[in-house]
Amino acid sequence: MQYRLLVIEEDNSFRDSLVQRLRMESHKVYSAAGLKEIKRLIKRKPIDAVLLSLVELKEVGLEILSMIKKVDSSLEVILLNASNAITLSIKGMKLGAYDDFAVPLDFESLLKCIDEVAVRRKKGRKEKKTLLKRYEELMLAITMAEAGSQDLAQDILNKDRPNQRNRNQ
Repeated sequence: MQYRLLVIEEDNSFRDSLVQRLRMESHKVYSAAGLKEIKRLIKRKPIDAVLLSLVELKEVGLEILSMIKKVDSSLEVILLNASNAITLSIKGMKLGAYDDFAVPLDFESLLKCIDEVAVRRKKGRKEKKTLLKRYEELMLAITMAEAGSQDLAQDILNKDRPNQRNRNQ
């Protein structure tokens, strides 16, 4: 499926190769450099997901994330970050980022995350499940399985995955 993505990256060569690779996957990809351009694109273009690199931007990237969330709180942002700067990723997640990926990227995992985010956006789902909510559901499913209700446990695990539920029937 084709998605409309916004890539925000300061390193020109990394940005160009990422944009090129995403276009090879048939996505419509925009890139932006400054705050005004980012804000303009978000307001005027139908964007399905944002890839925001914190490698060069660092704290400025977190400010960009905050600005994106103010302009469109339902727009999901996927962070790209250096593995030695985990504190930036944590701050970004607290500010509302959907997920983060360490550079160098596992491109297939990134594509799966983009697909998940874009499909959710297209369906109009605006809330992401918190880690606590996922944990609670997992614990409930484990309890049901241990009590002998494997079908109920499976339903709990698959309640947000309609395709999975249909496969199991």
